[in-house]
Amino acid sequence: MAYKFNPLIGIGLDDSGPSFSALNVLGTVANEAALPGGATTGDIYQAEDTGVFYVWDGSAWDNLGTLAGPTGPTGPTGPAGADGADGADGVGVPAGGTAGQLLKKSSGVDYETQWSGADDIYVITCSDETTDLTTGTAKVTFRMPTAGTLTAVKATLTTAPVGSDLIVDINEAGTSVLSTKLSIDDGEKTSETAATPPVISDSALADDAEITIDIDQVGTGIGTAGAGLKVTLYVSRS
Repeated sequence: MAYKFNPLIGIGLDDSGPSFSALNVLGTVANEAALPGGATTGDIYQAEDTGVFYVWDGSAWDNLGTLAGPTGPTGPTGPAGADGADGADGVGVPAGGTAGQLLKKSSGVDYETQWSGADDIYVITCSDETTDLTTGTAKVTFRMPTAGTLTAVKATLTTAPVGSDLIVDINEAGTSVLSTKLSIDDGEKTSETAATPPVISDSALADDAEITIDIDQVGTGIGTAGAGLKVTLYVSRS
């Protein structure tokens, strides 16, 4: 038996089949196998698994297809939804600090920072570039321009000492700030390669403090004492 779907009158027989007095859409079943064993002519069910409609023709269930129409046009855009809740605050600048201080990393861990003063580097020329160095106290005298913490020291030469290491001391108000003095090894030009690195014992340098630099030991002979001494102070400003 042939059926067709007319969008104006619903499901009906085509011209080759008998007519029904009524068509009765009863609902859905899970699948074709779940259709009842019999029904009233014109009863219709839809299979949930495929979407296919079936009509009882008086002796069997006939497949009417899915009866899907063409896709309709896209509807208008709906209104915008409400704003979501604010996210958690990010990591900001920590509280504290004083005027002129800088925020610095305190470790290699993310967000670990601390307030501290600016870093100053003082390069002090202690001789000319060619004259042999000699031992003595207060080879250079200057005053601290600001208070700060001495964090490192370094010495360099233009001409390396021979026969002995060069040894240098740094004093604040006449007292050494080093428990292990600054040295440049025999044949070297920088304290960076010294076998014994310097140790700072008094790191707090006062504002306007008098700083002196002593040469305690030089190379052993003429032309081998070393020349062109510079001493560098690394200071974190208070």
